[in-house]
Parts: sequence; C-alpha cells; structure tokens
Amino acid sequence: ADKPRLTLCNKIDAFGDRESSLARLTEGLRNPMPISAETGEGIDELLLQMDVTLTEIQAEKERALVDN
Repeated sequence: ADKPRLTLCNKIDAFGDRESSLARLTEGLRNPMPISAETGEGIDELLLQMDVTLTEIQAEKERALVDN
C-alpha cells in the first residue's frame, strides 16, 4: 500500500536566490513542504498537514475495523 508521506525541505531561510534554489531542491519530489526551523516559516502548514494526514490514517483504520 502507498504509505502517507510528508517531504520536508528544511533550511529554506538559508537560500540566497530562494525561488531558484527551491525549484532545484524540490524537483521531482511529490508535494514538498519548504520549512525553516530557525524562522518558523512553513511550520504552521506542516502541523496542519500532519493533522490532516493523521486524521485520514485514523479514519482508514476505523473503516477497516468496521469492514472486518
């Protein structure tokens, strides 16, 4: 089964030419999430996506229990 994944790209605060650097860094990645642990940029979005993903996993587990 395809397991849920969050692909994080940390240290986005360190990029000089940010747009170009992000484009190269995330090329070929599925839904990358740029974040900066130092500045906190992208952390709110990360936490929201984690909540959504975990809620979906829990719902799938509950459906599987009902189906069995």
